[in-house]
Amino acid sequence: MGESPFSAAIEAYTSAAKSGDTNAMNRLGILLGTRMDPPDLIEARHWWTTAANAGNTSAMNNLAILLATKTDPPDLIEARHWWTTAANAGNTSAMNNLAILLATKTDPPT
Repeated sequence: MGESPFSAAIEAYTSAAKSGDTNAMNRLGILLGTRMDPPDLIEARHWWTTAANAGNTSAMNNLAILLATKTDPPDLIEARHWWTTAANAGNTSAMNNLAILLATKTDPPT
């Protein structure tokens, strides 16, 4: 087995992420969490959390998706927190995902 086809991108994003670039952190999370086979959800969560805590609303949305759909059991309370925070900051994807959560759960978490 050779290197991942994403090795160069992961290396570049990691370098930028370690320098504090929240967009790189978010993109690195996307590569690790959705494009790798198998996905590295622990590292993806680390980078999305770091970027989300720094105010990156796309990372907040992606972290919430991971929490709601990729953890066992789903962490809907934390997912709702991140979708709400991102939605309040104007992220329309988070607004949509928050609405789906609220509309499809009979007892949505508070």
